Amino acid sequence: MERFIRILNGDDRRALAWLNAHVGLGRVSAAPQQLAATAGRPVYVPVVYRCLGGWPPTPPHPVHEPQDDTIASQHLAQIRRILSGRTAAATSTTSRHYFPLTARIGL
Repeated sequence: MERFIRILNGDDRRALAWLNAHVGLGRVSAAPQQLAATAGRPVYVPVVYRCLGGWPPTPPHPVHEPQDDTIASQHLAQIRRILSGRTAAATSTTSRHYFPLTARIGL
């Protein structure tokens, strides 16, 4: 059976084992043989699932532990302070040097 199915990684192996357990070895063995004969090459595990009318189970997602982000928060706060100082300085400088366009071109 495995010469008719293209298994790329551990997820494919687990999905194929799940398929064997829930659908039955006979149906799982027959489907890729028919598909491989039609296609002329081994088929992927999701193709076998679609042939049998189902979808592979979703792989388990890794659990991420919460990380300490105090340093990142401190850096972001510092960046915000720097940027707020620049915008305040830019606003005060622009308002001092603002001249209407008509005054600059002599109209």
